[in-house]
Amino acid sequence: VVTVDVTEQESAQRHSEQLLRELTTILDGTTAGIAYLRGAMLLRCNRRFEAMLGLDAGAAAGATVSELFGRFPQALAALQAGQSFESELPLQLSDGRAAWYSLSVRRADAAPLEHEAVAVLTDITRLKSQQNELEALLRERELMFSLSDVGIVYLRGGRIERANQAMAALTGYADSELTALDPAEL
Repeated sequence: VVTVDVTEQESAQRHSEQLLRELTTILDGTTAGIAYLRGAMLLRCNRRFEAMLGLDAGAAAGATVSELFGRFPQALAALQAGQSFESELPLQLSDGRAAWYSLSVRRADAAPLEHEAVAVLTDITRLKSQQNELEALLRERELMFSLSDVGIVYLRGGRIERANQAMAALTGYADSELTALDPAEL
């Protein structure tokens, strides 16, 4: 009869399983999609990563980067070359809505043969929407400033920063003269 003490081995295995559960809980609880890539293959990812790409739960594991990112040639080329990559990607969701994701891929180590990397997808749809609204407001403001028949000046810190053509025509000053004037002189 041979008796082998496996207490340490069993303890190490339980500890490893606990750490894996904790890590899985953390990854599944985040709003970012996170994936681990080795070479041209996705080995593991959280549920959010699959959901963001419109894949069923468990469908991404084993997929190639071509299958996952084939519609984004720039991202695909960087991933296949094992390079770090960052970009904003427009996506059409299955329900017809448009979404914007930020994709960041970083090499996990310096092993040139393995090309281990971590990919992170972040939903930036709300930020892109706000950016588009801000750009539209800036265009509208510029049109109102430029095309108005009312003389308008922007003052900052007690100095004339900018004046429209109507103000130049009303005062008889050139644009460059207006910005050099003290507001009290105007």
